[in-house]
Amino acid sequence: MNITIAVNPPGAGYIKISTIVPENLPWTGVYFDGVPVTLTAIPNPGYTFVNWDDNIFIDDETAISFTGDFTDNTTATANFTGAAVSNAIVVSEINFNSDSTKNSGDWIELYNTTGSDISLSNYIFSNKEFYNKDFYGDPSASGSWFPGCVLGSPGTAFANCGENPIIDEINYKSSALEDAGDWFELDNWGAVDFDLNGWSVKDENGNQFIFPSGTIIPAVDILRYIRM
Repeated sequence: MNITIAVNPPGAGYIKISTIVPENLPWTGVYFDGVPVTLTAIPNPGYTFVNWDDNIFIDDETAISFTGDFTDNTTATANFTGAAVSNAIVVSEINFNSDSTKNSGDWIELYNTTGSDISLSNYIFSNKEFYNKDFYGDPSASGSWFPGCVLGSPGTAFANCGENPIIDEINYKSSALEDAGDWFELDNWGAVDFDLNGWSVKDENGNQFIFPSGTIIPAVDILRYIRM
């Protein structure tokens, strides 16, 4: 049988069906009769879930998530109210791979630029590698993290990667309401001064900054570079 999912108005949100979240809606999938299927409405920033369209397979049409026993072809449409908000959530601060002597854990700070609450249920963190991603879940649960250089802390004991110096803090593209500028911080956790002569930082577009000759990070100290 076919189950079609849709949202109203278009672009107001997504629907998670069982374990997947189709990017393009309406979307139709083939499911077995008698196998329970869970649907969850996910509003985009600025929108709020209202209800599901009338459907004989939905007992409570005001429930944002439900499990139904679908026995025939059907369409489940989630209705939302509100208006789209651009750049509603920004990454305002991030910390990872801290030096073992100054370990404050691995964390990320999200800033809500709107005047309304935004639910992060079913949001996903990921990088350019498709297999490195994390749903926004319980940060104390080891299953919520993927192993990295620090062995996926929390959930696994911290271990230093051994590289020196390390980038221990970075800030960029701040909210216009709380703009702290663009900068990054290097931490020399070693017992001797570190000479950055010949070192550089470069982004994926080829933009490069070469540290001037004589740039030294003192032993067990930090060096912060700020874009002027």
